[in-house]
Amino acid sequence: MQKVESEHPNMRPYFSAAAVIIIFFVFLFLCWQTEPHGHEYTYLLGSRRIFDPDFLKHDFIWRHLSPTSWLFDHLVAPLWHWFGYRQIIMLGRLFCWALLSYTLVLFCEATGRRYITFVLAIILWILSGQSTMADSKIVSSFEPKALAYPFFFMAAVMALNKKTVQAAMLSGLVILIHPIVGIWTIFTLGSGYLLNVKKTGRAELIKYILISGLISMPFLLICAWSQGVAGTAGNFDKIYVMFRVPHFTDPYDFIDTDDFIRIWGFIICSFFSVSLICAGDQFKRRYLQGVIAAITLSFVVGLIARYFELFFILKLYPFRFATEIMPFLFFVFTLSFLFSAAAYKKPSTIFLAFVIIAAHIEVALYENYYNTIKSLPARIVREYHYLTEDPPDHAGRGAMYAWIRKNTPADSIFITPSYSDFWMRSERAQVVSFRQAPLDGRINEWLKRLQDINRGMEFKHRGYRAVAELRKNQRNLSKQELFSLKEKYSARYYLTDRMRYTLMDLLVYSANNYYLYDLNKRKG
Repeated sequence: MQKVESEHPNMRPYFSAAAVIIIFFVFLFLCWQTEPHGHEYTYLLGSRRIFDPDFLKHDFIWRHLSPTSWLFDHLVAPLWHWFGYRQIIMLGRLFCWALLSYTLVLFCEATGRRYITFVLAIILWILSGQSTMADSKIVSSFEPKALAYPFFFMAAVMALNKKTVQAAMLSGLVILIHPIVGIWTIFTLGSGYLLNVKKTGRAELIKYILISGLISMPFLLICAWSQGVAGTAGNFDKIYVMFRVPHFTDPYDFIDTDDFIRIWGFIICSFFSVSLICAGDQFKRRYLQGVIAAITLSFVVGLIARYFELFFILKLYPFRFATEIMPFLFFVFTLSFLFSAAAYKKPSTIFLAFVIIAAHIEVALYENYYNTIKSLPARIVREYHYLTEDPPDHAGRGAMYAWIRKNTPADSIFITPSYSDFWMRSERAQVVSFRQAPLDGRINEWLKRLQDINRGMEFKHRGYRAVAELRKNQRNLSKQELFSLKEKYSARYYLTDRMRYTLMDLLVYSANNYYLYDLNKRKG
């Protein structure tokens, strides 16, 4: 089959601006949620600690901030002067999505795609769920990753336009925002230079590695040092990978046969589509193929690391780009290939490309239909006060948090279910929470505390499934176990979602199926 020539889109400025606006509104209409995602509450805690040093200063996890989100926390911290957490989350989403829309259009232009094809690819990508990994999306919540990805695409644009210095500086910046995304950014974009080394010479590759390394290496060393003690003395890597986040790091946990086939389909189709639609520009073709090859290599390395239980590799999330970036590249390049083939009137090529695309997106579109199109009117038509007040379904918990803030000491420590919004909305410390693990040597104590809340039993499950196990046992802690936790961790309050008749003498709050017990009321 003959190679399909590259497209030549109209590069008029107002077309570019229109594409940015359209993509932004696609994100807004298909991805917006009025309520914060659970982990958005957690990602804002570091910035609030910086703004208010007394906030959660008695909490086991948050009294020491992790260096991994240092830049994100310091960028967000000033916003607490003017806004509450809900407004910061909403504004953060809008900013990240607008920035991503702009950088994606630049990527469209750098790769020579037509705007109409690119926008259609974005829509299909969003409707298909964005990722093969649950709860791991580029366009979703306000967190460090959401700010890092626009700079990844900007760095890719600079590299495709042969601006190595700018690409290296942006890649280093990605590491400062999100170390994991940054590491794989340097690896994938550096691989593009490696595949072009005969054309551009070694100087460009060395320049890219040196500049990005000089910017990011001190920060990476600090992050690695903060985990070093745990890695050698306390099994940090295994606890983090196999217990806390197996839904992101263990392929046995989040990749089934269908996902495995889809990922390889994304890789193969994207690689050959790039070969055909970028045939007229050898540098860009080889560069994009190098990027895809690097993403493939990281995926394979992750599989090998899991087989040999190399947890120090798995904690770097080697599957992230294969599950998040590859679906995007698949829709962009394979759809462009289909439209290019149609333009050159190649029926067999059109049919083949259509079958490939349909086979990959049919299941994904069906699975995500109810989370996107069908629920769209309900998510768009919301009252404005939802931005400043609790939604109706959370009103009961909001009243409880208000009572806690007003009636409990600021330094009190709680034994709680794993509510993702407890820290932010109650402004009180917890003995421990599965929602956030310390990224340093304290992870061993974190696991021990969880086991104590789990009635002293080792966990039978891991990842999010352990939360259900923990919640079941936390709500059944005996009186003796509660007072043991009080003595061991200075816990004063016990929060649960069921009435404990054996603790009626300790009950201080009861409403909307939330029950709070004061362990200091013990008689004798």
